[in-house]
Parts: sequence; C-alpha cells; structure tokens
Amino acid sequence: MADTALAVAGPVLDILKDGLALVPVPGLGLIPQALTKVLDGVKVVRENSKSRKAFEAEAKRLGAVIRSISSNANDSVAANGGSQDRGSGDIAVRRVAHSPELQSGMNELLRSIEEIGTRTTSLKGGKISSFIHALSNRDVLQDMKGDLTTAIEDFKIKAHAAVDKGVQDIRLRLILKELNCADAGYRSVHDQKSGLMDGTRQDLLSELVAWSKGEGSITERVYALAGQAGMDKSAVAYRLCTILDTSSSPNPPSGSPTLGASFFFVRDGGNRASIRSLFPAIARQLALSQPALLDTMLPAITSFVDRGDDQIESFAFTSLLHGPLSQRDLPSQRPVVIIVDGLDECSDDTLLCKALAQLISLVNEVPWLRLFVASRPEVRIMETLRSSSKAVLIRQLSDDDVLKTGKADVGKYLTETILKIPRYKAYLEGNRDPLDTLVRRAGALFIFARISVNVLDSRAYRNDPEEGFRVILTSKAAGLTNIDSLYRQILLSEFSLADLAASPLTHINLISLLTVVCCAQDRFNIYPMAVVQNKLAQVSGIRSRTTAESSMTYAIRKTDTITMVARLSSVLLINSNGDIVPMHATFTEFLLDPQRCTDTHYHIDKGAGHAALASACLAAFTRQMTVEILSAVRNGEKDMRWYGWYSARWCGDHIEEAAYSDEFAQELEGALKPGHVLCHLRLLLRQSDKSDGEINFVMSTFVNFALYYLKKVPTAAAAATAEAYNHMGAYCEAYLRGVLETSRKQGSAVTKQFLEDRHQEGIAFTTDELRKVQDWEKMCERVRGEIDQDPRARALWYDHDIVFWS
Repeated sequence: MADTALAVAGPVLDILKDGLALVPVPGLGLIPQALTKVLDGVKVVRENSKSRKAFEAEAKRLGAVIRSISSNANDSVAANGGSQDRGSGDIAVRRVAHSPELQSGMNELLRSIEEIGTRTTSLKGGKISSFIHALSNRDVLQDMKGDLTTAIEDFKIKAHAAVDKGVQDIRLRLILKELNCADAGYRSVHDQKSGLMDGTRQDLLSELVAWSKGEGSITERVYALAGQAGMDKSAVAYRLCTILDTSSSPNPPSGSPTLGASFFFVRDGGNRASIRSLFPAIARQLALSQPALLDTMLPAITSFVDRGDDQIESFAFTSLLHGPLSQRDLPSQRPVVIIVDGLDECSDDTLLCKALAQLISLVNEVPWLRLFVASRPEVRIMETLRSSSKAVLIRQLSDDDVLKTGKADVGKYLTETILKIPRYKAYLEGNRDPLDTLVRRAGALFIFARISVNVLDSRAYRNDPEEGFRVILTSKAAGLTNIDSLYRQILLSEFSLADLAASPLTHINLISLLTVVCCAQDRFNIYPMAVVQNKLAQVSGIRSRTTAESSMTYAIRKTDTITMVARLSSVLLINSNGDIVPMHATFTEFLLDPQRCTDTHYHIDKGAGHAALASACLAAFTRQMTVEILSAVRNGEKDMRWYGWYSARWCGDHIEEAAYSDEFAQELEGALKPGHVLCHLRLLLRQSDKSDGEINFVMSTFVNFALYYLKKVPTAAAAATAEAYNHMGAYCEAYLRGVLETSRKQGSAVTKQFLEDRHQEGIAFTTDELRKVQDWEKMCERVRGEIDQDPRARALWYDHDIVFWS
C-alpha cells in the first residue's frame, strides 16, 4: 500500500514542481508534503479500492489544476501584452505568485488538506477490520473526496482571480505608457526640494499626519501650506510623501492614510512646469497606488488615451479624475492623499488656478480624498484657495512664527551640517560665536542656511573656515535683507570689481551667463550655453557694460562657462540633465531688481536682457548661419541644434519682453525680410511628417513672432510691412509646404489662384495687394535661388531628416 501512495504522490509532486517553474508561488511546496501524509493514511484501506482510487484520482487532479493555473498565468499575461514588454510581463507574473488572492487560496487549501488528513484516523485497516468496516471506510473516503473537491474548486476560484489581476496589471502598465505625463512625483525631486533634516518641522509634520487621518481639530480636507521663498515648503511636502507612501508595505495599518499621488512643479522644468501634465500624472499614480480603483481608472485612462494626448485640461480632469473617482467608494474607506507642491512654479497662472479649483471641488466631493498643496502666497493662488466654495485650511508660514519651530530647525540644520566639515568642526571647538551669529542671521530661512552651507563647503572655503565665515557674515549693506546681502557678498567675493575691470572677457562671461539665467524662456544646458554666450558677447548692450574694446573679438569656450558656473556653485546648480538652474528663485529676483542689486556690474536689466537674447536669436536667421546650424545638426552636434531650436522658438517672446531703443529697432528692421523669414521657418520645422498640424504649428509660432515684432517697432517701415504681412503669410505657408513636399530640384510655385483659393474666403485681393505679395514672392524666390545655386546649402535645406524637435 505504501507503494500505491507513493505512486500517487510522485506525479503530484512532479506536476507541482512544473508549476513552480512556471510561476514560483511561495508556500506551494507545502502542498505535496501535506497530501503525501493524507495518502499515507489512506493506504490502510484495502477493501474499498473504488472509493480509495476515486480519492487518489482527485489528489492527482489537484496537481493538474495547479499546473494549468501556472500555465494560464504565463499565457494570459503574454496574450495581454506581456510578450511585448518582457519586463512588465515578468512583474505581472511575480505579482500573481505573491498576490493576496493566491496566497489566501494556498493557505486555505493547505488547511483543508491538513483537516482532511486528520480523518484518516477513522479509517480501519487490516484484513478483518477493513472488511468489517468497509461501509464506514467508504463513507469516510467519499466525504474526504468531496471535501478535497470543494477545496480544489475554492482554490481554482482564488487562483483565477489572481491571474485576472495579473492580466489587469499588464494591461494597466501598457496603457499607462501611452498616457502623456511628467515624472514629477516625489521620487523624482532633486535634493534641493527634499533636503529636510531628520528631526526638523516635527510639529508641522505631526499636524499634517493627524490631518491626513482625519484626526485632531482640522476638519478641512484641503490643506494649503503657504510661505515665502526659502521656508522649506517643498521639503515638508516631500517628507509628508515619504511618511504616507505605504506602497512598499505588505500590510499597512487598517484605515491609515496613504499617498495616492504627488506632483512637484519645477520652474522652467519643461513638462514638470506645465499644467497639462498635472491631471495625467495624478491619474497614472492613482491607478498604480490604489488597486481598488483599477476597475474604474483603467477604462477611463484607456478611453482618454484613445482620443489622443493633445486634449485640453478640462477634458483631462473630467475623463481621468472626476469621472472615475466620483463614482467609486473605497471599501476600506482608507484616506487617500494627493500632494501638489510648488504651485507658484507652474508656467501658466490662469490654467493653474482653474485646475486648483477643480481639484478642491473633487476632494470635497469624494469623501476619502485629501489634498495637500504648497506654494508661495501669490495673489491669484491665494484668491483661488480663499474663494473656493468648499472649506480650505490655509497655513501661512512667516519669519517670526514658522509654526513656532522654524528657527530651531534652521539652527539644527546649520549646526549638524557645518560640524560635519572637518576643518570647521575643529575651528568651532574653541569659539562657537561665528556659528551662533550665522544661526541668528538665518532666522527661519532655510534657503539662507543652505546657501551659507554651500559657501562654507565650497572648494574655495572648505579648508579656510575663517575666510568662509567672513564672506557670509560680512555686515549687511544698508537697506538689504540678509539673503540679498549674502547674494551680493558671494558675487563680490568671486568677482571683485577690480578683477572685472582688469578682465573684460570674465565680465562678458559673467553678464552673459546671468542674463541667460534671468531671462531665458527655457532651461539652458551647460554645453550649448557657450554658443549663446558668444552671440551675446557681440551684442553692444552686453559689451558696453564692460571695459571691452569695441574692436576686440572675445571668444567664450565651454570650459570658460563651466568654470564660471563652478565659481557660482553656491547659488547655481547643474541638474542631472545638465541644465543650469538657480539654487533658488530669490537669486534671479535679486539680480533683476535694481533696488536690491545696486551694483551695476552684476544687475541684470530685464528689458535689456531680453533685447540681448533677441539679438542672439536673430543672429541664427542669416542664410550662412542657418546652413551652418543645419550642417551641425546633421553631424549630431547637439549644441548648435539646441541653439537653432531655441532661436526659432523663443525669439519672438524675447522681442516682446525687450526694452525698446532706436538701436534695437534698427536691428529688427530686417527681421521680416525674405531671407530672415525663410531661415526662421526652416529652423522651426519639428519633424518631417508633412502634416497639416506641423504646418499650422510652424505658421502660428511665426505669426506670433511677427506680431511681437510689429508691436515693438512702431516705425513707418514697420507699418508698411504690417500692411503687406496679412498676405505674406499665404506665401510663407506655400513655401514651407514646398520645402516639405518637393524634391531638392523642385521649387514651390505660388500662383494668384493658389493665394485666392487659400486665403480670400470670398474676398479677392486688390491689384495693389496682389502686387505686394508678388513682389515679396519674387524676393523670396531670389533667396531660394541663391540657396539652390549652392550645392551644400541646397542639400542641407531640403534634407527632411534634419529636424530640431524629435
């Protein structure tokens, strides 16, 4: 009989091993052990061979069921996209193996088998006993078989639920890849936003945790933390995220709040500064962090993606958040917190305030949602918070009362951080006065403390504590705040007035760098920075501020720019993408404000800065420079590609912000001449898909440029250009289509009929209007002819693979 039991247990064990190879399920190895014990107990029965064999057959079926489920898990995941994305498929299979559904089914199956095993003691063995008790043995075996069948079927239900969940997981991950959203969650935050030391802001964090649970005296479900720059609002938001994020916790406390989604706006951070990224990012994170929402979130996201990612914010809010969340109650009623930081760093105030109002309304409609936001107290944002029809708690931070703990926190940060610098620890052992003075001067401003630490720990002062403290503790200049005095002293210590006077190149390098940092419309990378600086070095508005001779040519190398940024590393940083960004917005605000930055050697005039950058951009629109840019892009030179893209995209914006002067107006006179226009249009091409959307994008961007120009240059020549401009656009569009759609040997013909068909909408051109358009056309054709006569220029100009926006 032992052989019979082993003959049954062996195949079952083999099948389970096969199943484990397909989906390694924790605890599965205990099943054959328990089943072997049951079969050992059944072996005593001799006379009830039919009932015994029926039970043994059911035991064999269990092995087949497990193998079938294991195969089904792999096949289902693969069929639903796992084969397309192997990494996501592997994750989905692992989640099936470790899912609560499968683990629960495994444990219940094991308990059932063990309970069935206890009944083997009721079976009577031996030749005589088994014959006498044949009927009772039969009944016991039939009951054991029935219970085993029930246990197997219950296990199948839970196992299939686990497989379905794995399939849903892979489908979710594939559809989320199609959702256009920014990596702006708290795990993507750079160190400057996450640098809250352990033990700081404890009262505030305790209040926030209690609020997220719905405990304490705060009843509002929206918590707004407002404060001036440097109050460490982002660091508080980041720490709250780490406290609430229980995604890696296998068994979070029942009813405890959880992080649903986080979004940290970053000024000039591309899609991380765009309101268009907010709702898709929140929806994506909610779908991943809250499994209970999947059955409503997944169809909503799928439907939204099917309609394209270029939908306006109101549709994104309704489709991705309000629709699925307002109709769903979480069974556990566990509070889910959404955290949005840096509202003031969003690139569009109007759309931001509308989106903020929508989120507040949603949170107050859905009982298990909470919303935490952090921002500077800017007027429009505060008005939105205060005017909300639903209750919002606004906690305002201030220098004098940072929730009664701010100054102690700054002191702790300064003390612990500075004493970790070896030379400073030894220096302060005998005299703590410099550190105490620094703590008092920092007050509640973390940004002051952080920049002070940056100075002390810089290469220049790391080994010279006395000089380091001298730089940051120099007496305040009259009328300046502590932070402004610190910025001024950093500039003076790195670039003294005497040094700038002695080295015009250094001064040009400094002014051009600070101009870009203060006035650029998009982030500048460290490597193409030198290209733009060299263009700025030729602008009279930059050179006139230095002792540079007008006849001298000054060349700024990449290494010069890198050295310059390194000398200002206490206030400027280079992020992981290589972009140069200020350590804090107060630095650029200081440089741009003549009441705060009173040293003309460092002050950046906003209007003059934009005029200088506009001039640098216009330099790209000569035929020679455009051809050189196209050649560089073909050769993979990212610096020139970036310069060409930036000039074409942002030139008009700089013209709009530029200060008017006769000299600048003269420079702009040629901005709409045919040669410049055609070069500008060529550099605007994003891709070579020949689509109407591409043409419309280029033309709308160029129209904005032209309108900025016409507003900025109120001269008779500009007025004449404006009169012809209404009809010039038709030719521009036709020429652009010619570049995209014709071969290199063919030109683009613009006929009167084309213009009328394209532009008139029932209004024919007058003879005079048509003559002006045709005159402009002739000038454009002359420029095109010059391009076609130059083999190198022609080859580059009509190369559809040379694009700036991939």
